[in-house]
Parts: sequence; C-alpha cells; structure tokens
Amino acid sequence: MELLLDTGATLALEPTAVLVFVDETGHEELTQPRYPLFGLGGCVVRVAEYRSLIWEPWRALKRQHLSDADAALHANEVDPSDRALMESLGAFFKAQPFGRIASIVSDRTSLVGQLRPYDAVGVSLAARFAAVANWIRFTRVDWFFESSDRTDAIAEQLFGHLELKDRLPGGTDQDIPSGWHFLPKRLREPGLEVADFIMHAAGRRVRDRASGKKAGLDYCAVFESGDPRMASWIEITRARLQKRNPLMAAVHRARKARLRGPNKKSKRKRRAARKRRTR
Repeated sequence: MELLLDTGATLALEPTAVLVFVDETGHEELTQPRYPLFGLGGCVVRVAEYRSLIWEPWRALKRQHLSDADAALHANEVDPSDRALMESLGAFFKAQPFGRIASIVSDRTSLVGQLRPYDAVGVSLAARFAAVANWIRFTRVDWFFESSDRTDAIAEQLFGHLELKDRLPGGTDQDIPSGWHFLPKRLREPGLEVADFIMHAAGRRVRDRASGKKAGLDYCAVFESGDPRMASWIEITRARLQKRNPLMAAVHRARKARLRGPNKKSKRKRRAARKRRTR
C-alpha cells in the first residue's frame, strides 16, 4: 500500500504497520469565542485492514449518498436532517472495528508549568494510542496529519521528538519504529475524513458536557458502539510537565529546540527535509 504525501513523494507502507490518521478540532490557542477548545484524534488501523475497514466502505458510503466516491465529506457540512446519510454514518462507525482515539483541552483545563494546549493534547493522544495499540499486533506506527499552514510546524516539533516504546516480557523497553507525515487535503483520503468525524463527535461531547446535555448519537456511534478496547478518548481537566514521564520527554525536547531559537527554515525547506526522510 502507498500514500501520496504533501511533498509529492509516495510512501510505501508495511502490511504489519499501524496507521494513525489525525485531525484536529478547535484552535490550538483556545481563541475561538464560541468553542474555546482544542483537540487531536482520529482512527487507528493496521495497513493490512485499512482498505477493508475504512477505505472501501467509506468510499461506498460517499458513492451512495454523494454520487461520487471522490467527493469531499466533512462532518461540519453534513445536514442533520438528511436521515439517510446520518443513519449510514452511524452504521459505518458501528460496523467497522478500527480504533478511535481523541484528546481535548478547553478553557476549563488547568495547564501547569507553561504547558501549551498542543503539548498536553499531543502527549495525551500518544497515551490514547498506546491504550488502543495494546490490542493490535504491529511492527511500526505511521502518523498522518492533514497539512495545515497553521499547525504543521507545531506537530513536527512535538511528534518529531516523540519516542514510543514497547515493554518486552523480560521487562526491558524496545523502541517502536515510527514516522510522522502530512497528507494534502485535496486528496480526500478516507482515513483523514473519518478522523474528522471522530473529532467532530468528541468536540461536540465536550461542549455538551459543559452545558449539561446528554451524549449525542454521533458520539455514541463513534465511541460507545463497538469493542471498548478499541476506543479511548479524554477531556483533559488538568495537565502539568512531568520529567519522569517518558511521553512528556518529547515536550521537554521540543521546548529545548524552541529555546535554541526560531526555526529559520522556510516552508519549502521543511518540506524538502520531510521528503528526504520518506525516501
């Protein structure tokens, strides 16, 4: 299996690798007046099952309701009165046993120690991934983010320093080979579109909680309809830097990189560097 990256390069994926398609909701500085929150999350699936669990059924859903498998489908553009589409979306998430993860902070979250919202969410997302990945057999992990002029550099800064480890039977830790990549929005990759719906449901749940409302049907379909081991999400109420936390080490390394001074590479040079890593 291959995926086209935002650099124009094609990435060949191992059948035993696991894919994590990540989308965001809200603004990383919590500056949206109506919805002061920020979250990252999406779907987790092995390369070997991606086409059967996500790619093919998602495109079939779009072909049925949009008359075009290549049409764009975004959660915030779905008409809730379109019952046929809403029922098909619910059926898709209930039927397909892929992982769903999400982490969200809001203006109610206490961030201690100059911790950025993106840092707290990113590290928490890695923990959510670990909870789901515990039930999946894989040899490496590849993270895919939708290209964004606003957050590409932040994602690169944090996830570029993130190290995941597997605890072996003897008690020793083994590094998990991993990579992080950006996908162009124009390709309408099903994994990213599914991630968009997952984050829409998680973000709406946070807003509903704040106003005392019950969980919506979309949230129930996404996070509560299948194997509970394959769904992990959290609304973070308090987060602080912990140097002994191995996941937080990525935040410390990213912070040191920021303190060394601004990255003077142009966007074109950053993309060239990412392209070289994928070869």
